[in-house]
Amino acid sequence: MDFVKLAKFICLSSILLILFFFIFNPTWDSNDDLMMSMLAHGYGIAAKGTPNIVYSNIIWGYFIRLLPSINTIFGYTIATIFTLYIFILLIFIILSKLHIKIYESLIIILLGLSYPIIFPQYTINAGIFAVIALFFLYFYLIEERLCYLFLFVLLAYFSFLIRYYECFFILILCLPVLTLKKILNDLYLLISIIFLIILFILSSYFNNLAYNKPEWEQFNSWNLVRIKITDYNKDILLKKNTKLLKEYGYSLNDISLIKNWFFVDSKITNTYKINKMISEISTINNLKISFFTGKESLRIIFNRHVKYQFLAAFLIFLLHFNFKILKIWLFFILICFFIGFLGRPYVLRIYIPVVFLLLILPYLFKIKVNIVILFLIKSIILVLLINHLGIVLSASLNNRIIINKVNSDLRIFPKTTVVTWGAAFPFEMIYPLIKPSKEALKYRLYGLGVFTFNPNTVSYEEQKAGTGLVNRLLTEKGVLMVANSSHYAILKTYCLERFNGILEELDSKKIGFETLSRQRCVKDGQSNRSETSAN
Repeated sequence: MDFVKLAKFICLSSILLILFFFIFNPTWDSNDDLMMSMLAHGYGIAAKGTPNIVYSNIIWGYFIRLLPSINTIFGYTIATIFTLYIFILLIFIILSKLHIKIYESLIIILLGLSYPIIFPQYTINAGIFAVIALFFLYFYLIEERLCYLFLFVLLAYFSFLIRYYECFFILILCLPVLTLKKILNDLYLLISIIFLIILFILSSYFNNLAYNKPEWEQFNSWNLVRIKITDYNKDILLKKNTKLLKEYGYSLNDISLIKNWFFVDSKITNTYKINKMISEISTINNLKISFFTGKESLRIIFNRHVKYQFLAAFLIFLLHFNFKILKIWLFFILICFFIGFLGRPYVLRIYIPVVFLLLILPYLFKIKVNIVILFLIKSIILVLLINHLGIVLSASLNNRIIINKVNSDLRIFPKTTVVTWGAAFPFEMIYPLIKPSKEALKYRLYGLGVFTFNPNTVSYEEQKAGTGLVNRLLTEKGVLMVANSSHYAILKTYCLERFNGILEELDSKKIGFETLSRQRCVKDGQSNRSETSAN
């Protein structure tokens, strides 16, 4: 590629990213990225900064921490923004090499990358890195230029570091079109793949080494168990077997607590008992439920944030029909069903990179098409793009309203420790991508979620100090928390079942669209309302 064309793509990518950020005001897709940012840089739920960011490889954690922070924008955010820019630039380059006109490239980028840019998420980023890596592998196989092979290895490695599950998902999805014979006959390619595998193994080894420490034992053991309930819906089957629950000393409410990320009571988070119960119910005939969840997972195609991309990808596939692409479509449907069959309902972020892959793949096999049909399909795709951008813009504007409302109340948020229960606390709105409040960075958040037993968190520190949620809940002052009505309902039952007590709200005040409440469990059932303020 000549320098002038590269410079043009650099300028176009810069303008496009700036417009995205100016018009749409990006926010994180989920609180996962924020949790990792907090862990890396030591604010919010984190008691201290650490490269152990859990979801991504520890090498990525070290890289994130090496990046400078600009005002309230931390290294994690800077890495994410730069990643989004690289996506746009490399996709322009890839489409140019496939002889796609600029205006068509722009349509594809807007269709495929609007959501990932406006609502960035690390799993999506890992998947898109893997998709781009595969295209550079394809270019190498055609032109045998070592620079393409280098980009394939580099981008695939980045994908692995950010989220190896998604990296392997995309690579496995493309197995039907990869030729083993070509790999074995090309020495440079074979060496590169072996080198990449060695990188994967070494990175995994160092990552495992970082978490193979005594302080991580509770987190590691519980995480393997809770995922079966929080992610794979084993709670449904457990609740159908009340006799089994009673045998192991559990109630229906205890399972609801686990499902809702309440891990702070050791009597409930008993790894051995939960594992034992799940192993026993796995012998029960639950094929009907598995087939149902498998079929449900296919509904991802009709999700409002990807349905127009899927339809556009299918139209492009019909336009440039090829049996290799058909294999990938069928393989994708099979994998999607299988993941659902295992109990994992469809998760949007896993499949967004797949849509992006399916949007571009047919251009590898362009065929001559009747000009009328071509114009008709391009017109339909343009309409699909407008509809998609409308949905994304609506979601972005809604987030902006919430951010403005929440930020107006940030000054009254207490500086003491506050329990945040699952997604009830609007992390993405309080810590937006570009302008997180300096006040919010001072909050000390006791998170009820995946990181409850993470040794670097406020929750872990409080538990070790004897001031964990359960202990505070039983004191006269109670515990400050942000939770929703369903959380308080199961907490009320928990108070009754475990302590023969009554849950009492001592004070509450509105913070944005959420409520900050001080709750206590009165063990003797006698209300003795405290005048304690939530300040």
